[in-house]
Amino acid sequence: MGTEIPDPPVIPPVAPGTACPLCWGSNNYFGPGETPSSLMIRFSGIEKGPNWNISDGEPPNRDYIVVQSSLYPCQFVLGSIDVVINLTYGHVQSSLALETPSGVFAFVQNHAYICAEIFYNQYVNQFQGGTGLVMPPDIIS
Repeated sequence: MGTEIPDPPVIPPVAPGTACPLCWGSNNYFGPGETPSSLMIRFSGIEKGPNWNISDGEPPNRDYIVVQSSLYPCQFVLGSIDVVINLTYGHVQSSLALETPSGVFAFVQNHAYICAEIFYNQYVNQFQGGTGLVMPPDIIS
């Protein structure tokens, strides 16, 4: 007499290189090319903020490679022992966030442009200032 609960639907993962129709392809901001499976983000100019303490570590100013998320084709992520980075191109804004191993954010910006390439840190706490520059990983110089 019990009612069986159906299994939840299975959402197939996004394959690397799946098109992000917001930013790549014909008539889109990044041009007619294919969506890359990874991007490089160069963080620079991040400084210790007013609430910094030694457990927060040094500002994470360097290059990181983020990979296309398996959940959403316009999201690129990195989860490592060093940092957690989330870059999302959405329908109304772009966002970029970098979290340190101590669990604090070193960089956050929600950008009004849908397909932003340059982000400016809006976060002031343990860290402040700086920019995040998004580019294809083959441009590393």
